[in-house]
Amino acid sequence: MGFFTLLDATRSRLFQYDSGSNLLYAFGIKGTQQGTFNNPVAVENQGDCILVLDAGLGGIHVLQPTVFGQGVRTAITLYNDGRYEDAAGYWERILSQDAYYALANIGMGKVHERTGNFTLAMRYYRAGSDRDGYSSAFLARREAFTRDNFLLILIGVIIMLSACNDGIGGDHFYHQLADEPDIQKTMDLFLSRGRNETAPDQWQSQILARILLKVSVVYVSNMPDEMVKKMHMIPAHSIGEAMEKAKALLGKEDPTVTAIPDGISVVVRK
Repeated sequence: MGFFTLLDATRSRLFQYDSGSNLLYAFGIKGTQQGTFNNPVAVENQGDCILVLDAGLGGIHVLQPTVFGQGVRTAITLYNDGRYEDAAGYWERILSQDAYYALANIGMGKVHERTGNFTLAMRYYRAGSDRDGYSSAFLARREAFTRDNFLLILIGVIIMLSACNDGIGGDHFYHQLADEPDIQKTMDLFLSRGRNETAPDQWQSQILARILLKVSVVYVSNMPDEMVKKMHMIPAHSIGEAMEKAKALLGKEDPTVTAIPDGISVVVRK
């Protein structure tokens, strides 16, 4: 079924793992009483049981899983067989016994990720301290949102009002966007850099590039038109002019308008 057991003969402890090398449980203690090991020298799996050869006692210990342990094994087996809902039922029962059992939380995260409930998957991955799983579910949720809202994103227009009396910003910010006519090539360059290779002001340029790849931006400012165009935006000098240009881009005379008075302090709900 994809489980294997390792023996630490020095400490008389057993460690059982699944096929993904995830630790299921560890147990065992040195002694002469029932349930302890005197001098374990070999271990073997036989079905659901674990056989331990004990040279000190001259015999073999036959260990059967507890209800909890059997539930863990069953949940993993069902998940690997593609029976995600059945596996979830076992994980839920395990979590009712031990809400902090990391493997059960991760197991529930995997089930919900495979069935498309990425938000709930992230919650379980967080409880199980699985950073990779959390990142995977987060990216999947973002991709799903983009896919489901692609048409809305594609046809949107942003009108940005900013006088820019102090100029366009730093030289690096300007030239990172203005020097390359293809905004996708600029984004590809940003994404190709390592975390220690980013250019000055790249975070600002990268955020604007992400926006420009999805929507048209009409920029109402005091900046020269040519400079705004080189930044891949559409220049305008009044809100009225910007609205007319947005209508033309959308092909609508009565588009829906959402006003955001303070961009960094307002969260827009769908």
